[in-house]
Amino acid sequence: MNYNSWLASSQSYVYVDTPNSNLVCCICRMPFVEPTTSRTCAHSFCRDCIGPALQASPQCPIDRSPLSPQDMTPSNPIVRHMVDELIVECLNRPAGCDFTCQRQLLAAHLKDDCLFAEEQCPDPECSNKALRKDILATSHAEICPTAIVACEHASHGCGWTGTRLALKKTHVTHCPYAALQGFFGISDARAAGLETENARLRARFNAAEGMLAVMRHELQAIKGALGPWYRPDTVAGSPPLSPHSQTHSPPYPFSPPSSTSAPVYPWRGHHEPPADVMAHMPITPGEDPSIAASVDAVSPHAVPGLHANIAPSDLAAYFPPTSGDATAPSSPNATSGRSLSTALTALRSALQTHDARSRMAASAHAAELAAMRQVVAGLRMQLHAMLMERSGINLDGPTAAVTGGWIPPARFFLNPPPPLGVGPGSAIASITKL
Repeated sequence: MNYNSWLASSQSYVYVDTPNSNLVCCICRMPFVEPTTSRTCAHSFCRDCIGPALQASPQCPIDRSPLSPQDMTPSNPIVRHMVDELIVECLNRPAGCDFTCQRQLLAAHLKDDCLFAEEQCPDPECSNKALRKDILATSHAEICPTAIVACEHASHGCGWTGTRLALKKTHVTHCPYAALQGFFGISDARAAGLETENARLRARFNAAEGMLAVMRHELQAIKGALGPWYRPDTVAGSPPLSPHSQTHSPPYPFSPPSSTSAPVYPWRGHHEPPADVMAHMPITPGEDPSIAASVDAVSPHAVPGLHANIAPSDLAAYFPPTSGDATAPSSPNATSGRSLSTALTALRSALQTHDARSRMAASAHAAELAAMRQVVAGLRMQLHAMLMERSGINLDGPTAAVTGGWIPPARFFLNPPPPLGVGPGSAIASITKL
């Protein structure tokens, strides 16, 4: 658009508000555009309006006084500023621009900022025009009609290339792939759905692999913590382990049963542990010194202060003796369904029962000891009284006077003197020693 052409006409502007009547030209009935004022009558007109009017009649259009073009001069700057500050709409409002500004700023907006203004195609070989918003948002190849483009169905196999104008006018109606456009749409939608499903399944698979790695790490930690209590699934009648499981957890070899071998258990007694405990012992301590040391570490004898209070007879009620020569089972009982937690629960119950019995026995011993102390104290007092009484008889003699039939009170001496009439040379001595 030629921005200088519309500036010559006052009809190009669309004002937002109603302009002041003092700023309206009496010829075009619009606000002044480049106002000029006559020297003779001081009337103001638009420059483009008064020029043709004076050519037709050399008179003032208002008072009909003689007037020539040489009498016209630019209006006062105040008038020019007032008309230039009127608010107008953008000239491209029908195309979609809703910008409003002062009239003096509209030219700069149309030249640089308006997105709906037409501009020349940036390609020097193209003479077409396009809106500024289309040129800024896309490249020249996407808007220029003479640009070389491929067919819309190139992704499906069409190899046609040509100008955009030829594509829209001729090729679209003759393209063999256009008839399959509906099938291509369904196929593309299905392929997009499969890609989304594959991405979701891939994410779930990665999450499952991460969880499996964590569980595998925790399982190895549990195996290390269990030590000799760990029992691999190699019992008779059970399915063999997979190669992966055998690689990561090789089973311990079991000793063959022997009728002549002595019963050896991690408890240093002659009583066999309960069946639920033996069902989870994969190996006897005598087969491997390292395993025996591990079993001794978790046995009751490894707890400080516990072995001194446990006797074989105390655990006999909870660990019944075996008949004959017993040996450790070569394989755990597969039908018992017990676990290490069950064995530990049984051991904990036995230890709690033994602890309760020990406390009861200690209470009984304390009571018996208190009773014995009382008896000994009574005997000591009786013996002391007897000794004091005997010492008094020896001091007073057998002819001591008795007052009222009662024995006089005993006299206590730290070192009792010899009896009366008995000297160092006397043959009579009644000193009794205990």
